[in-house]
Amino acid sequence: MPLPASPESAGASPDSKGEGSHYRGSSDIRAGVDVAFAVSQDRDAGLVKFACFKNRLAPEFALTLRPELESQHNFAVTDAPGRSDRDDAVARLRELIAGHPGITQGQLIERSGLPQKQAVRLLRENSGREWKAERGEGHSWLYFAIDLPN
Repeated sequence: MPLPASPESAGASPDSKGEGSHYRGSSDIRAGVDVAFAVSQDRDAGLVKFACFKNRLAPEFALTLRPELESQHNFAVTDAPGRSDRDDAVARLRELIAGHPGITQGQLIERSGLPQKQAVRLLRENSGREWKAERGEGHSWLYFAIDLPN
């Protein structure tokens, strides 16, 4: 359920609905939603920011996106909870794969120090983009760096 715009974006003074208010309207609106976001735009940086100010199911968080609609027809996540940890884990796996062509999934999990479920998920999610996987003997998977075109 979308919430009405913040007072600032509607042209009202910031304190027209009270300090810290993220929308205009009845307090029943906030009480009736499970998840609510305040959306803002940083025109100078070309970013769209989403700040969760209510979430009944999980901790509140913030997310910043950069529209890449002309080149990628998509949005790039520039800041998100856990994003840097995930990027670090992918980089660690990429380095291991580049340094040990044909390394098995089990060896990658052991050498990376990542939890097994996380490592397996990242290996699957990034196969074909960050590295390539090939079937080895038995049920094993072998990982290789992707040759990037010059």
